[in-house]
Amino acid sequence: MTRKTIHECLDQVAELTPFPRVARDGHGQRPRPRRILPALLLAVATFGMAIQITRPDALAIGAPIIVMLGFIGLSLLQLSGPLRQPSIDRPLDEREVRDHDRSNMAGLAVMAFITIGFACLASLGNLFPDIWLPSTPDDWRAIAFFLIATVIGTKMLYASWVMP
Repeated sequence: MTRKTIHECLDQVAELTPFPRVARDGHGQRPRPRRILPALLLAVATFGMAIQITRPDALAIGAPIIVMLGFIGLSLLQLSGPLRQPSIDRPLDEREVRDHDRSNMAGLAVMAFITIGFACLASLGNLFPDIWLPSTPDDWRAIAFFLIATVIGTKMLYASWVMP
């Protein structure tokens, strides 16, 4: 009797989830533009962040979970989104590489704009004592997932918009 290696056991566990099948089935297809679903998931994450800012005590654990749902949805959508490489054997051409790089830069630019804007607003905390500032771990968790969701959503929307 031969023993299974750790890799074979982990492969069996992975095959119980739908992700290997999705990766295999969509592997030969061209990347598809996604315009509406990333915008909706980005709106979900923004809605969760707005709840966290305006009513932190009313939904103590709900708002970070809403933000995480937007983040998880966007992360899963990347599997079949416009930034996916169509084939392992075929590298990206020059236009695809340019669009990929520009979409990543657009996502990072939006995140930097939000972060710098929040830092400038937080620096005015002495002038305006009613400005919301993160004070709990849930606040920071919601901010982190919101920023990551913003990067993913923006780069998917940008790449979808420039796709032929």
